[in-house]
Amino acid sequence: MKKFGNIFLVIFILCLLILGGFFMYHFIYSRSVPFEGYLENYINELSLLKNNGVSDYINEKDKDVNFIKNSWVIKEILRMNVTGDEEAVRTAVNEILNIAVKDVVNYFIFSEEKTLFGFKNDIQFNRFAVQKVGGDGYTSIIDKNSGNILFHKHPAFVGLNLLEDESVNEDLKNLIRLNLEQGHAAGFYEWMDLDGEIKSKYLSISDIPIETSDGFKLAIASTAYLDDFHIVNEVTGQMENNLFNFKEYFEYDNLIIVSKAGHAIYMVDEKSYLGTNIQDWKFGSFLEAFNEVNQTKETVVFGPFFEYNQKDVLKIGIISSVYDKGEFLGYVLLIQKIDAINNILENFKGLKETGDTYMTNKEKLLITSPRFKNFDLLAQEIKTDNMDHCVEYMKKIKGKEVAHEEKEIYEYLNYYGDFVLGTYSVVFKTGWCIVVEFGETELFKNKLENKYLYIIFLSFTLLVILLFFVKYYIDKRYKVFSGSKK
Repeated sequence: MKKFGNIFLVIFILCLLILGGFFMYHFIYSRSVPFEGYLENYINELSLLKNNGVSDYINEKDKDVNFIKNSWVIKEILRMNVTGDEEAVRTAVNEILNIAVKDVVNYFIFSEEKTLFGFKNDIQFNRFAVQKVGGDGYTSIIDKNSGNILFHKHPAFVGLNLLEDESVNEDLKNLIRLNLEQGHAAGFYEWMDLDGEIKSKYLSISDIPIETSDGFKLAIASTAYLDDFHIVNEVTGQMENNLFNFKEYFEYDNLIIVSKAGHAIYMVDEKSYLGTNIQDWKFGSFLEAFNEVNQTKETVVFGPFFEYNQKDVLKIGIISSVYDKGEFLGYVLLIQKIDAINNILENFKGLKETGDTYMTNKEKLLITSPRFKNFDLLAQEIKTDNMDHCVEYMKKIKGKEVAHEEKEIYEYLNYYGDFVLGTYSVVFKTGWCIVVEFGETELFKNKLENKYLYIIFLSFTLLVILLFFVKYYIDKRYKVFSGSKK
């Protein structure tokens, strides 16, 4: 019987070990699964983690621009004489001409309307026909055969015949004739504005390779004023090498030096807009950033945006004022792809099966891709209660940087119609909203798993207690039996 008691003792010890193992497993499991009573803290911690990653990236950009703007190269270039540049105006005019031709042709192909009359009453076609070039330049469309202006920035010029009107400069008439013969022409000419001032302009004109259904052959012209383009011509090879090396080492797409008036007087790369005023650039919020840097005197990070010629690549801009011994000289502007930000937001580690994280701008437009569905960036608006809370919070703090605080966890329908639990955080220097959310199905699933774990845990506890009492009862009976036998 003693042997029998030892067997129960061994079983009792094994049960204690198993119970201890389950306890340790439960302890570890509860730490690795955030949904077991830690959901709100976990979502807030993940939101803070993403926010810190993006904020650290923005702070690095701040350090970069502060480093380069205090270099002797930047200050030397900003002190150079600025002149109008013929090459800069040619580049800009031809760049916009190519864009306008593609826009008009593509719209013509896919439009049900094919007549000139119909296009004149089509608002979207008018936008493609008349596009901004430089500061005050523009594109226009003429009747190739007659020379009549059909679409123009100034309605007063619509109907003007560029081949016969006596007010038209002879150089411009020759360009129109040359295009009639060859299908393309380009050159400088003198132009009298509506206010009577005569200015030097550059024109590039090409045929539109499609004829309207009512028989009109069209040509599109891109033109800009020479004095809208300001650059510096005295940059040395050493200066160029220093700026290029900075751009390459810190992985920027472009480094732009901007005059006090806002003209891009020097570019390291992608010189399509060299000499133009950044306040006129329409492919990003450059005007707002220019006004903000003048108002706050601090570095401004803005965007993201698509450039005209790179519609599939989102970029951000970093602009900062340049001073030398208290004297204001101009600005430095850095352009960079947002790949590093994508890497932070699209790292889905810790999000389990249904977790998602993405970022929007102030207008609630997606600027990073969600986990489960592909949307066009800077086109898809996120309409959720959580996003409304983020925008309201930004209005409340009015752009001021405040200490990070845990936000309330909201239950709402996400961007594809599922119930989720989530929250937001704000990247203060840019006004971006970071969203972290988890599906309610995963929350229920993990709670159910934990419920089963508790049942197993309780069952083993009861089993150990039962074995203890069984052993105690057997031992007692054995002693009584042994005593009576004696």
